[in-house]
Amino acid sequence: MLVGLSDVFHLPQLTVALSLTWSREHALWTPQPWSCVMFSEESRFSLQSDSRRTLIWRAPGTRYHQESIVERHR
Repeated sequence: MLVGLSDVFHLPQLTVALSLTWSREHALWTPQPWSCVMFSEESRFSLQSDSRRTLIWRAPGTRYHQESIVERHR
């Protein structure tokens, strides 16, 4: 059974069609133009810390553990 990209990643059909069109348009690119491309996997990112958000990584299940909480006043 052949599984489509939208079945594996649960992508809308329009997204799959646009991705396929884009990949066909860039299929013959050489390493030079590809060296100017940055793939982000559609995640939000910034090359500078301009979001003023504090990002926190915790182990699963430790969200409200007291030892994970530090109060700060700005």
